[in-house]
Amino acid sequence: MSYSEVAPEDILGEQTNSYSEKVAEQMNIVVRQGQAADWTQEQYQVETRHLLSEIRQQLRGSRIRLDKYHSLLETKWYEEKIMIYSWKNPENFLNRDMGEYNNNGSPNKYLLNSGRQLRANEFYPLPTVSFEVTKSRILKFDCLPNNTLVPLVNNRIKTILEDLAQDDVQFFPAKLLCSDGELEGYYFLNITHTIIGIDHEKSIYTKMKTVDAISGFYYLTYKPGCMGEHQLALDQEYLENILISEKIKFVFDKEGITGVRLICPEDYYQPFTASDLINEWKRDQSDK
Repeated sequence: MSYSEVAPEDILGEQTNSYSEKVAEQMNIVVRQGQAADWTQEQYQVETRHLLSEIRQQLRGSRIRLDKYHSLLETKWYEEKIMIYSWKNPENFLNRDMGEYNNNGSPNKYLLNSGRQLRANEFYPLPTVSFEVTKSRILKFDCLPNNTLVPLVNNRIKTILEDLAQDDVQFFPAKLLCSDGELEGYYFLNITHTIIGIDHEKSIYTKMKTVDAISGFYYLTYKPGCMGEHQLALDQEYLENILISEKIKFVFDKEGITGVRLICPEDYYQPFTASDLINEWKRDQSDK
């Protein structure tokens, strides 16, 4: 089965038809409860996430038999609840594993943050990235951390993304200069689209003082369905944020992709407590 055959409905695992029907009924119960209580959209999202979390816990605990792919739900209502993930470095990566982009003799790295399709000769010449570690250390990872904030990926990731999201990605080969020699077979990932999707009413962030732009987040959440048909996209309002569909996260998890952490923005930008969040925001406001 090719990666492109993984449908959005498959993200909760390989279900039997009988279990799919049970999950569909649970979803319908949530809908009926919401209608009876006149829930807001936010209340629907909270209850839906609780249900999906329970299902995932059952999957992890092997309490659900995994036989083959079946559609879980085919309603637009369900598809709009599919979560968005951010592409981040792993929590436990070491500073010595960080690659250093060689600006002299390499293309302008900021071209890869423009969120557009680059011309064939635009990202030229071949970029080089220096690493303090050995080739054997590098080869343990599918995605390599580096100071461009642009994913540097191997052929495993390249194949998956070309299959799942060929209209959203470009790849440019790079030469890696390791402590014991040169290494090829890694590519800079250029994401060719941007989206506008930040939920400004629920997100909390700081802005630059000199220009009307976001400088950082205390809490971040996106509007449901904001990625449209895209599997990957850059956040047009904060280009450092690489956004990923749940379909891609599903395949990455299934294939055991290393060197990247795909995490919900709501979890990544999570304060220690609600009071911490409010106090930090007030402190930022007083500094202006």
